[in-house]
Amino acid sequence: MKKFFFTVFAILLTFAVSAAGLVNVEDYIKKNPSATDHTAAVQQAMKDAAKTGTGVLFPGGRSYRLSDTINISGVSEIIGQGQPSIVMTNPEKDIFQSRNLWRIRIEGLTFTGGRDQLSLGNQNIDRGFFSVSHCRFIKASGVAVRFLKETRSTHCIVQFCVFDFCQQALVTVGDHCYFSNSWITTALKNPKDLAVIENHNYLNCQDILGVPLVVSGNLRWIDNYGHTLTCRNFRFGGEGGGFTPVVNFAKYRPSGWGVHILLEDCWIGNQGNILKKSAVFCEEFPNSLVIKNSQVMGIPPVALSPKINLKTYFAEAKPGMIYMDVAQNAGEFLEDLPEGLIEAIKNVKNNKKVYAGQLTAAETEKAVADAIAKAAKIPETKAQGIVSGKNKQIVHKQQMKPENFRKITMDTHVWSVADYLDGLKERCGEEIAIGKSGDRVVIVARIDQPSYPHVRVKDVEVDLENYPMLTWNLLVPECPGGHIAVKFIDHTSGKQYEVFEDYLDTQFGYRAIDLRKVLKRNTGKTKIDIKFYLCGCRIKNQGAVGKKGVAYLQKKEFFVLDFLRLEKQ
Repeated sequence: MKKFFFTVFAILLTFAVSAAGLVNVEDYIKKNPSATDHTAAVQQAMKDAAKTGTGVLFPGGRSYRLSDTINISGVSEIIGQGQPSIVMTNPEKDIFQSRNLWRIRIEGLTFTGGRDQLSLGNQNIDRGFFSVSHCRFIKASGVAVRFLKETRSTHCIVQFCVFDFCQQALVTVGDHCYFSNSWITTALKNPKDLAVIENHNYLNCQDILGVPLVVSGNLRWIDNYGHTLTCRNFRFGGEGGGFTPVVNFAKYRPSGWGVHILLEDCWIGNQGNILKKSAVFCEEFPNSLVIKNSQVMGIPPVALSPKINLKTYFAEAKPGMIYMDVAQNAGEFLEDLPEGLIEAIKNVKNNKKVYAGQLTAAETEKAVADAIAKAAKIPETKAQGIVSGKNKQIVHKQQMKPENFRKITMDTHVWSVADYLDGLKERCGEEIAIGKSGDRVVIVARIDQPSYPHVRVKDVEVDLENYPMLTWNLLVPECPGGHIAVKFIDHTSGKQYEVFEDYLDTQFGYRAIDLRKVLKRNTGKTKIDIKFYLCGCRIKNQGAVGKKGVAYLQKKEFFVLDFLRLEKQ
């Protein structure tokens, strides 16, 4: 008993410390105590908290009634004390919304009504973190918790929450979303034909209790459009017969980073959706599909859309890239798999790699010749310098006298695209080609959106005492997409070093890397292999401050490496 009281005291003390520095909404409501609409008071509290980067406290004992959306930009915490209720009186309005959050914690609140109750996002800010916990969401006409489409480089957590009769519980796009220890009772109506949950990137569901309220229609728990969906101990439920746990819309990738679905230790029923009567219904088939240690009640584990023709569907899949395992489950229809599916997956091991739309050898030769002709017309660049520090001091100037640099060209060294891509059994030359224009080198895309192919420059001898600076000049190409990265392998140690990657237009121009600092030695000679990576995407500013998009490299487009050298300091 003593341990129990100490635990309770610790929890209360932690909350008291947390709440102490928060802006109290009640202080703003007291200024107009007769008001029945608290929108203005709540919004002002959020604005004041944002000015200092602090949070907002909602004390218990009342319902906070809103008629318009509250902008929570810049707020770090929104905490409820005693589970106060936030009620939106306008069904067409979101409750809390912001597209400019970085890290925020929302805890201990009940949200009722409105469209999207939490609409949270940012402009793909790195190392973002959103936490929603110990909240209740009631009758959202839209989504209870929506992570907006720009919010990718953000870790999102939703835990210890209750969802009652919301049109959708969760829509996520983040690089990692962890959804756990929560209860969902679904909406009584589904007029918009939406899944309870939508995943557009990575979603890990753990310990979810679902209560499906089955009505007529195409009902399903999760629509998967992302690359990873994991469900462990998810009670999909059998009330009213239950409905489809997962409908997958994300097609397998022929190689590399694929689409993966796992259902483990789940309770699965689905008599309520006769259109998609299975545990996982595949509008598209993923790279791996695993259902194990689950109760699969009265339905087959997997079903396919009629549009999938198994005779040709996996023709582009690389050997080893398609996997299915339905094992250690209980159910009467576990052997009732789509006819020909197992055989089609087995046959993938005999596939040869097919690159959709890849330039033929003749087309590649012409594209390289065109790139060489265009590269030859680009004017010589002026000598440049590398600056550093707050005072923008020049730490290295481009060496212009021939005796002060050593050329690394296609005439002096071997430049090869014969390597495998990193982590793939696939040659770089299938995705890119190279050619020379004097000392310049063009790197041409053979397919749309190449992944991470590289050009390897072999056996470059480095004299650390006399020519320690690895330098290059990347000219601005005609292509709107793509970016480069640079690595090298030191023959002496066998280690690989990444020395450059830039997703932005700032990648172009002159660069200098002091190999002494990288290798942590100032004397001696060594040999290195230099790897120039041509990557298929680039982040482009779309005009508005902070608003960015992704531009993709297309086949026939190219980059021009003006020169690659070793220079004196």
